[in-house]
Amino acid sequence: MNLVNSFYRKYINLMNTLQKELNFSEEESINFINVIIKQIVIERKNISLKNYEKEIKNKIKNFDKFLKLYKLNINNKVLGEVFEKLINKKEIGAYYTPVFLTKYITRYSIYLYFLKKLNLYTNFQKEDLINISKIEVEFYKLLNDVNSKKKIVNMLEYFKIFDPTCGSGNFIFAALIELKRIYKKLDLDINDSEIIKKHLFGNDIDKIALDLLFFRFELYFNENNIDKTLLAEIYKNFTNNDFLEGSEQIKFQCILGNPPYFELNKDDKEKLQKFKTIKCGNIYSLILEKSFNCLDDKGIMGMVVPISFISTIRMKYIRDYLLNQSSNIYISSFADRPSSLFVGAHQKINVLFVEKDDFNVNKLYTTSYIHFNKHELSFDSIEKLNYFNNKYKFKYFLPKIGNKIEESIFDKVVNEKTSLLSLKKSNGQGKLYISQRLYLWVKTFTKKLSSEYKVYYFNDDKIAKMIGAILNSNLFFIFWEITSDGWHLTNKELELFSIPSINEESKKRLIDLYLELEKKLEEKKEFIGTKQTKYAYKHNKCYDIIQDIDKELIQIFNFSNEEKEYILNYRNKYVVI
Repeated sequence: MNLVNSFYRKYINLMNTLQKELNFSEEESINFINVIIKQIVIERKNISLKNYEKEIKNKIKNFDKFLKLYKLNINNKVLGEVFEKLINKKEIGAYYTPVFLTKYITRYSIYLYFLKKLNLYTNFQKEDLINISKIEVEFYKLLNDVNSKKKIVNMLEYFKIFDPTCGSGNFIFAALIELKRIYKKLDLDINDSEIIKKHLFGNDIDKIALDLLFFRFELYFNENNIDKTLLAEIYKNFTNNDFLEGSEQIKFQCILGNPPYFELNKDDKEKLQKFKTIKCGNIYSLILEKSFNCLDDKGIMGMVVPISFISTIRMKYIRDYLLNQSSNIYISSFADRPSSLFVGAHQKINVLFVEKDDFNVNKLYTTSYIHFNKHELSFDSIEKLNYFNNKYKFKYFLPKIGNKIEESIFDKVVNEKTSLLSLKKSNGQGKLYISQRLYLWVKTFTKKLSSEYKVYYFNDDKIAKMIGAILNSNLFFIFWEITSDGWHLTNKELELFSIPSINEESKKRLIDLYLELEKKLEEKKEFIGTKQTKYAYKHNKCYDIIQDIDKELIQIFNFSNEEKEYILNYRNKYVVI
């Protein structure tokens, strides 16, 4: 990763210089630099500035540093990561997909397809908890069976993978690696160019992205001594079109990708009225809809999308569209802190595997809301994810439930008598200021601290403080992570979180704990003086009180010992006490 980042910085610096000093366009700058990369990295020529015009030599002061790259091990994989970062345009919602994630999505989309097509997937459907790595084991077992092996060879004759927003080709190259692996296990002699021509297809509306993809192909062919005259035929598999305006006549067995995430403007909405998911208001919902329609029977779609897919009201249209027409959907959910899957961008995401099938079982499998540290980001760690058979499909969201304990806790909370929102009274005397933005803590106070806090009125101060204690608990935080978008606190969460009858003794205990918490937060606050707020309130330094609140709630809800341990230890790994 250090090599990728170093190379990327040099690439950007040189590109900016070419644009500023020589008035090169972005495309001209990239093409110029890539010619140099080809010479110094692939052809191993020791280039000097003497080969270039005097004007360029005088103006590009950092050129010598860039030329020293020929001494480094810059290969197609490194270039791929650099190019993906290069076309990562956050203003249009394009994010660089890390290599381990493309490998994960590509590998299991392919295996799911073959098992599904061979009707060998029913064993997994009986399980409540599925680890997708089992699917790989099951697939390679088939290759030891003569009949199954023959069927897979026949299926490969028409097997096509498509990325509708392919960028510089990370999913394409991940698929190439996986298909080579399969062909090797099948003892079939086929070269890389034949695999690409036969199986791999892509599209991108950004011409520069396709130019980078073609350049990567050229470098790859150089590295692997493949006849470059075959490139022209391969390039025909990759188009520079608006995917949403094209036809759906060609069907693919796997569709993979990381579509852009940006809000549709008025013109977009008028132009794209034919889409059933237009009310979602974001481009990625339309790409999912169109991609699903381009899938063959029993085809698999593997996509990276924002976490709004699983958690927000307006995305119900795309959720319903896919749920109503698929057999199984797998959704993993990833937080953006302490680390994010998208390096350099705080983006909470879902990874989807959607199975298209005329026989609509409509099973939903989800993970918990996953937090991770930077050192935990790898293929090995993500491959170990378990998907839980989730029985809940709410109209306005899908809960992020990943195991039996979370399910039982969620069950108890949503099925109690009184929702927190129902205790809100517009003319009440008790006030509680609740922050509408969360990370690891719900922030509530009996006084207003900034504009991020919204006032809620309750019958009296005692009710307000009791609810303040509940909102600060691990229990509520678990519930909030299961139901929310991982960022906002909305009426949806307050309406669904319900409580049993609480006796006066427990009420008093919760109120006392809340007063104790507010006092300690005030003592431990740190001045930061930003535009948003003057002070940072350190809930982690008050964790002993929060634990006491949870112990009280555990008794009130009558949680089991197993549920108790889960609640009390929920975020300990990512909280510095």
